[in-house]
Amino acid sequence: MALSKAKFKSLAAKLIKVSSGDIKGVAAFHFNSGDWNYKTQTSTSTTEQADAVVTSFEGKDFVSELKGVSKIKATSLEMGDVKMFVVFDDLTQDPQFSTLVEFNGVKYTVINRMVDGAEAAYILQLRS
Repeated sequence: MALSKAKFKSLAAKLIKVSSGDIKGVAAFHFNSGDWNYKTQTSTSTTEQADAVVTSFEGKDFVSELKGVSKIKATSLEMGDVKMFVVFDDLTQDPQFSTLVEFNGVKYTVINRMVDGAEAAYILQLRS
């Protein structure tokens, strides 16, 4: 019996290894889903929550991790940048550059994003 693509993605995402020093928790993604209303000085936004694992880059260059995987223009790492793994199916919207993410009381901005080879998880570079 063959696994469906959706079931495979779900299983692959659950296999994301949590190593010592990694933090597992729930992240809140704040998506800006509407145009700016000049009259009310607001915009429409939605918030979604997803299971996530946060880890450091351990001195690795994000450019080398993106090589051959994504056509995103890679940016350099800065002190304090973190890598977040988020299960693909936990979000109904794709995290975009500048999406606000809250995790363990810290607000981050998405600087870079890619999808793993199995299309099971987003791998995000976040900056506080």
